[in-house]
Amino acid sequence: MEKIRQAAAARGGECLAHVYENSAHFYPFRCAKGHEWNAQGHEVLRGSWCKRCSWLHRSEQYLMPNGLERLQAIAASHGGECLSQGTYRGVGVRYGFRCKQGHEWQALGKRVVRGGWCPLCANDKKRLTLETAQADAIKRGGQCMSTVYTNNSTPMEWVCHRGHFWRAALATIRSNHWCPQCAIIARITNPKSKARLRYGLAP
Repeated sequence: MEKIRQAAAARGGECLAHVYENSAHFYPFRCAKGHEWNAQGHEVLRGSWCKRCSWLHRSEQYLMPNGLERLQAIAASHGGECLSQGTYRGVGVRYGFRCKQGHEWQALGKRVVRGGWCPLCANDKKRLTLETAQADAIKRGGQCMSTVYTNNSTPMEWVCHRGHFWRAALATIRSNHWCPQCAIIARITNPKSKARLRYGLAP
């Protein structure tokens, strides 16, 4: 037990245990900064110490000049924003972000610096594609006229089997909605209705 205590003291900390079990036993420790954790005795004897201090040290090594301003500029280039304000603590720390679709999340600064962005939008792009939209339209007897798919909340162009044209997000189409004009026609039950004539339907 004394060797473990000496190893902790050499790091400016202490072992909080009073009874020695064996070197593989987990003992409570406290570092010079007050962080507390449990570690096996032989790990500390081999030089392992406070993981939180190690993490904070690595974060400080990733400090960039005008770091917060840089993160804000990167977010703006994606059409979003960095929600974190105040002190910049390095790219090894998590910051809040919001994308142009309104999704909010926390990400390590270094991930954003390296090109990472909204995980929800990324997953959305993996799940749905332009081919998905085209296939959904064909199933309904229509067509998807858009040539680019952004995400499921961005309006796309559609044409139904009657030739009606409208714009709607893929999320709307996949929520069992289709042509708004055809939906109106379906509600016209009177065969002599002027509305049927207005839509070019036989009485």
